[in-house]
Amino acid sequence: MLKRIQKLDEYKPEISYKDGFFILKIYFNKSWNIILPEKDERVAHSKTKEKDNLTLHWFVSTIDDSDFLFSVVEEIINVNKTFEKKYQLFRLKVKELEEIFLSDIDYDTLTQLQFTFNENVNKKNKRTKKIKKETTPQITETTSTIEEKVDDNKISDIDKKVEEALQC
Repeated sequence: MLKRIQKLDEYKPEISYKDGFFILKIYFNKSWNIILPEKDERVAHSKTKEKDNLTLHWFVSTIDDSDFLFSVVEEIINVNKTFEKKYQLFRLKVKELEEIFLSDIDYDTLTQLQFTFNENVNKKNKRTKKIKKETTPQITETTSTIEEKVDDNKISDIDKKVEEALQC
């Protein structure tokens, strides 16, 4: 258990035990989504005070379910860090696309632009968890053709939508 606690050190964990319950208080980025396993009451969650860009989260379980509690918290961290990496990559790719569309490449050539992957994206990742649809957008196409010109306003609209999604 000590190694699991040490892995959480950057999130300032506080651990206590009271009346037969194991309590983990931990700080996460205020924009992070907290997704708990559906229909599983082994872990209770509550969030309290916000400070700067952090929110204090409380996770409670019986001492017998403390390993499960750590697994839930580790998965929350993994999902949110992965999302942050993907968002950074998304912003980078949007900038690259913007450069392409602002270049001297003619419209007909741009309509041939396609997005492909080296492996089948539709294959399910073995670590994929069942997540509520309203909190996680799904990518449904792996190849598409660009048929309209992208301008700065559309990129700003994308930024706003992504920021709104992060606030949920």
